[in-house]
Amino acid sequence: MKLTTSRLKKIIKEELSLALENYGDYEADRYDPMEAQLGEPTGSGHYEICPSCNGEGVTRHISGDPQTEEMCPVCRGEGEIEVYE
Repeated sequence: MKLTTSRLKKIIKEELSLALENYGDYEADRYDPMEAQLGEPTGSGHYEICPSCNGEGVTRHISGDPQTEEMCPVCRGEGEIEVYE
């Protein structure tokens, strides 16, 4: 069977159609951790103590005033993070 331009176009069109069909399923299954709210279980992980602040929710700055504390950037002050396996 000879591969002609029209046959090649037809194959490409079929493949693109299948890819776009499957893309919708892929988008629905994707998980964006930035959209999840902390403290809300997503069903795909479990909570552990934040390794950055040891569950305190704050971090201490070494530079400048050693008593200066700010919210932990890893757990956002919650003291725990959701771990996915």
